[in-house]
Amino acid sequence: MGIITLKKRPVSAEAILKELALRRILYEGHFRIQSGHHTNAFIVARRTVNAMTLHLQLINVFVDLDVDTADLAFLSMTQGSSDIMRGALRDTLRIDRRQMVHVDDVHGSMVIPEKSLDLMRTKKVVIIDDVVRKGRALKFLTALCGKHEIRPLSIIAAISSVGISAVNEVPITSLVRFPIKQWDSGQTCKLCQEGKIPLHDPYFFDR
Repeated sequence: MGIITLKKRPVSAEAILKELALRRILYEGHFRIQSGHHTNAFIVARRTVNAMTLHLQLINVFVDLDVDTADLAFLSMTQGSSDIMRGALRDTLRIDRRQMVHVDDVHGSMVIPEKSLDLMRTKKVVIIDDVVRKGRALKFLTALCGKHEIRPLSIIAAISSVGISAVNEVPITSLVRFPIKQWDSGQTCKLCQEGKIPLHDPYFFDR
């Protein structure tokens, strides 16, 4: 489906955040995520399929991007790191799964498969990510693209931390921004130091 068929329907950040809270998608608190890092926000990716404000905002983003979606390849770090974006792209914009590319671990090195590189060299590349906290994965992906002389058109994130607008000069467009905080461990976590908000494992506590 070409981008020419899409029309913008403005939606506010407040409306998106309200829906994410009502649908129990975005939680504020004190969490230890799978990486071991501590954070003040947790997102339940599987529930975003019903978040209509996110889908509307995705359309708005692609209208502004002004490209035919059939001419794009979508690069992510892993499938799991882009569940929200992949689902929204397939459901809302009918993006073909064959346009989706992710990095593979080959003998301990993270690389873009050769067949995927062939696709990326024939299309414009957009990097996608679900939740951008510090942008470490995006720095790696943009550098990896540079290694193959591929210049990403944009980075599109479902939810990103306030204050991160670009990575290696590639602009980030977010469906919504939220003040996400993240610390590498309990020793550096300000929430742990303050001791006011209990630490939860978000994969097991009752939501």
